[in-house]
Amino acid sequence: MKFLVFRKYKDIPNTYVDLSLLVFLAIMAIFNFPSVAIAIAVFGFIWLHEIGHVREAHKLGYPCKEITLYIVGGAAFIPLCPSDYKSELKVGWAGPWVSLQLAGIFAILGGLAEWIFPLIAPGFYVACFLNAMIVGFNLLPVIPMDGGRILRGSLGYWGFDLMQRNKAMLRISLVVGCIACITFFIYQLYFTSLLLVLVLVISFMEYRFVNDYYEQLKLLLLTHTVEYGNPPSLDELEHIERTLAKNMLE
Repeated sequence: MKFLVFRKYKDIPNTYVDLSLLVFLAIMAIFNFPSVAIAIAVFGFIWLHEIGHVREAHKLGYPCKEITLYIVGGAAFIPLCPSDYKSELKVGWAGPWVSLQLAGIFAILGGLAEWIFPLIAPGFYVACFLNAMIVGFNLLPVIPMDGGRILRGSLGYWGFDLMQRNKAMLRISLVVGCIACITFFIYQLYFTSLLLVLVLVISFMEYRFVNDYYEQLKLLLLTHTVEYGNPPSLDELEHIERTLAKNMLE
């Protein structure tokens, strides 16, 4: 169950908040009310991070269906073609770049506040730290996080085909994810460790999704060749890939 909190405006889609996040905030308000403000700020920054992905995808011709904020983070539902590694790389970088800019802006505001109104300077530094943490965590090379998508897109530039990229990223995600999960657990960051376990589960799901996409794409291309007597043109191929990705994600 999810609830609409922001209605579509231009290229920014509807934004929903999942029930799990609302329950989490309610429990937090009961036991530690001041921390609710920080949690809301974090998810506000995550929303801006997702908008970075959405706006870049829109420029590349991939309109986003919606953004949903979960207890474990945010997700922008973009029908990006797995075979379009160039767009995956650009869209992957867009979110961290927004968060990095926000961190820089709050760092500058914190420095200025120390001269003008020192009492509010710590608030700006906390905001800077939160955005820096969002950047650092998201750049872990684990699918479906931004770092994993950036690396998978980069593999396309290095000559890896779709299935090679998919297999390589599953292996990298498992190794990096397990190491990070154990590390966070040792340092008693149990929630972050649990979050990474969920991320690894999603890695398997995305691996299966790309495999299914590849098999269906081969069938569609074969059908087109048999029906029309020749392989699809580049424009037709792009249309087939985008339509397939959109249909599979709906």
